[in-house]
Amino acid sequence: MQKANPSLSLDDRVARNAAIPTGEVDHELMALDPKAGEVYGLDAIGTEIWKSIEGETRIGDIVDRMLDEFDVDRATCEADTLSFLDELLAANMILKVDA
Repeated sequence: MQKANPSLSLDDRVARNAAIPTGEVDHELMALDPKAGEVYGLDAIGTEIWKSIEGETRIGDIVDRMLDEFDVDRATCEADTLSFLDELLAANMILKVDA
């Protein structure tokens, strides 16, 4: 799941794609894309990011939650979170919500 050009910003809002079934196994999220026949596994940090997406969520708010939870500097957290969410968007696991 990689995307070359980031398409999301901290001001964008995202939501989980309700068509993608998910479940937790050993504190890590597993997701199935039935259309593509793909199964995705998220590590513990990816799972925390996923859990922070409640309804329509502003990406900057997700970053703030990760900064509260993990010992990481803001620039790294922003870059890593945006990159990860771009991957989820490319995999159709999340949707970008129009303002």
